[in-house]
Amino acid sequence: MNERHILYRHLTTSQANASELAKELYDGQELEDILYFVKKDGTSGLQILAEHLMNNYQVHVYQAAQESKFYLVDNPVLVHQFDDIDYLFPISPKVCLGLVKIATYEDILLVSNSIYILGDNDVERINKKLVQNTDKLIIVSYSFDLDFVKKVVE
Repeated sequence: MNERHILYRHLTTSQANASELAKELYDGQELEDILYFVKKDGTSGLQILAEHLMNNYQVHVYQAAQESKFYLVDNPVLVHQFDDIDYLFPISPKVCLGLVKIATYEDILLVSNSIYILGDNDVERINKKLVQNTDKLIIVSYSFDLDFVKKVVE
């Protein structure tokens, strides 16, 4: 579990900050192994992550249909929670972005430029996962959404 915190610090700040955290959490050979990984090269963790996402994923835009709205939460990225969508991230009450593996046929990239409309049931499934993923903050559009949130939390 601590390795994830170190990796996150490496991805979002710097090697020095990640090394500092590693020194607080580990010692001996474990510390040496983690420091080797953190200091392996001069490439920032964020650059590695960005290159991975750009080389392997395409962005799908999802729109909530009708009156449905996505919740906005303090931990909004859903990772591997739905088939075929590796990362899902609501950016507004009506729009959600998803990262989907790039599909190929022989040497041809198959790219979609559609906006996908999600029905009420799909939006509800996403909102349920968002509520389960949140730490402290949930922003909803309607007062009746609070009943849904309470039901999911219990």
